[in-house]
Amino acid sequence: MEFGFSKELDLLREMYKKFAETEIKPLAEELDELYRIPTPVNPEEEARRQAEFEAHERHDSFAALIADMRDNEDYFTRYSGNTYVDFWETMEYCLMDANGDGADDLILGRDGNVNAIWTMKDGKTAGLAGSWAQGYLCEGYIFEWAVVEDGSHYHSYRNLMTGEDLGEVSYYPSDGVWHFQKGNEPEEITEAEAFEIMNSYVHIKLTEMKSVKEFQMN
Repeated sequence: MEFGFSKELDLLREMYKKFAETEIKPLAEELDELYRIPTPVNPEEEARRQAEFEAHERHDSFAALIADMRDNEDYFTRYSGNTYVDFWETMEYCLMDANGDGADDLILGRDGNVNAIWTMKDGKTAGLAGSWAQGYLCEGYIFEWAVVEDGSHYHSYRNLMTGEDLGEVSYYPSDGVWHFQKGNEPEEITEAEAFEIMNSYVHIKLTEMKSVKEFQMN
């Protein structure tokens, strides 16, 4: 039996869907953050992780770090996704100043992307930047972390000299809106404005990349 309510019901469903997305969901997330019970810290587990970190990531030289990545790939893939998968066979490197301190940093990458940048801090190796997707070193000591796939865009920029977060540009086909965000609130922008921001960060072409197998280990 047809009562003629189908359009009204569809309209009500659409109104509720929008209300839930714009009002209920943000409120639920805020309440969840406010009343979330912190996960108890296991001192023994924390100590184990710190010791593991010191053993694998804090070395006296880039050569020692590369050797560790070669011999303990499982550790690095555990915390960095696919960045270090098949490290010894596929990863390339070059040495250049990435943060403006006048000293060479270790640039690791493949397929035209920068996957990780390591520097020396207090005489020990330290991670400076990284990307499991697309990564680029830009002019002015800027690092761009990007994910571009299936029509979506995400580009995040950071000044490696100062550590300043320069903001992020994003677009998802599901909402069809470009955003720029620096801080807490995203700002809606036009596609032209989005590409103006992205094009302002000029990628540096790393022409001297070599296989990590060629790194001087002695």
